Amino acid sequence: LDLDLDLDAVSALSVYTDNNKEEVLYSKNESKVLPIASITKIFTALIVWENYDLDAEIGVTEMDIAKNRELQNLKMWEDTSIKDALYPLLLESNNSVATALAMQDHRFLETDFIEKMNQRAKELQLTNTKFINPHGLDEFDNWNRSTVEDLYKATKYLLNNTDLFSIMNTPSYKIYSHDKTIYYTTINTNIFLFENNKYWKNKIVGGKTGWTFRAMGCLVLVTEHPQSGYIINVVLGAEDRFNDMEKLLDYIYEKI
Repeated sequence: LDLDLDLDAVSALSVYTDNNKEEVLYSKNESKVLPIASITKIFTALIVWENYDLDAEIGVTEMDIAKNRELQNLKMWEDTSIKDALYPLLLESNNSVATALAMQDHRFLETDFIEKMNQRAKELQLTNTKFINPHGLDEFDNWNRSTVEDLYKATKYLLNNTDLFSIMNTPSYKIYSHDKTIYYTTINTNIFLFENNKYWKNKIVGGKTGWTFRAMGCLVLVTEHPQSGYIINVVLGAEDRFNDMEKLLDYIYEKI
C-alpha cells in the first residue's frame, strides 16, 4: 500500500496491462475476499456472451413477469434480443434482466447458469470467486464474493476476448419494441461517463458499478494508458466508490 494515497475502500487494485506486460500501480488488500454486489453482472454477461445466441429473443412473457417477482423490473418485450438485454444488465445494473438471462440456461447451456458461472471462474483461475446468484444481491447468510485480484484477471479476460466493454462504455441505450413505436431508455450508472473535466475521463474504456449494504460501494473501471495498453482499476468495500476511484486515478495518472 502506498502511504501517500489513503483510500477508504477496504480493497483496491490498479494494474497497467499491455499484451503480456503487467505492472501493479497500486494495491490494497488485493487478496481479501469480499462481497461484490453487481460487479457479478460482468460474469453473467460473460456466460451469455460465450454461450447464448445473441440474436435470439429473450422470450420472457408478460405471464412470466406476473408470476415471478424477480422479473418485475424487466422493461423489455418478449421479442427483445438477448444482445439488447445486455445493455440494461450492464448499464443500469438491472437485477430482473440478470434473472431473465439466467432463466434461459435450458436453451443455451448444458448446466445450471450459476454452476456455469462458478465453473468459468475456476477455468479462469479465479480461486477466490464464488457465485450464488446472477445479479449480486446479498442473500440472508450468503453472497457472491471475489477479490480485487480475481476481478482484475476477469476484467482483463473480458477486454481481450469479448466486446462487452463497448456496451459498458455506452452512456445510454434505447431498446425498441418490435414495431419501433415505443422504446425504453437504459442509462449507465457510471457517472464518470457523463463528466470529462479530468484528463483520464476522456480515456475511459468502460466499467461496472455495484452496491449493497453488505458489499458497500464497488467499481471496476478500465482506462487507456497514455502510451498504449490499459489500466484496470478495481475498488471494493467503499463508502464512496466514485470518490475513491477518482483519488486513485488522479494519483495513477500523475505518476505515469
